[in-house]
Amino acid sequence: MRARFEATRHHVLATIRHDGAPRVSGTEVEFTEEDLTFGSIADAVKVRDLQRDGRCALHANPGDGSMGGGDGKVSGIAVEIPVRDGNSFRLDIREGVPVVVVRKTTTMA
Repeated sequence: MRARFEATRHHVLATIRHDGAPRVSGTEVEFTEEDLTFGSIADAVKVRDLQRDGRCALHANPGDGSMGGGDGKVSGIAVEIPVRDGNSFRLDIREGVPVVVVRKTTTMA
């Protein structure tokens, strides 16, 4: 799973809006020792979502689209980390789903 998230820097973050609807945003992800962390510019709407309700999910960028390394999704609770500029969060992972992509080739006769 970690390899999938380290293959590219930008991924998709899903948060919960104040009305309960989902919001998806791009975010940069990195590992700090064993913690998966991500950040944002100060006071972005995704930050306000996470400060109100920390439940979120991250979907790994598929890279070149070949899906050769599979797919990766994690969900959990975002825990804010104090930083000087912007906002940063550590994901308390509750679920991780590595997905192996199998492609079938069909030939027409």
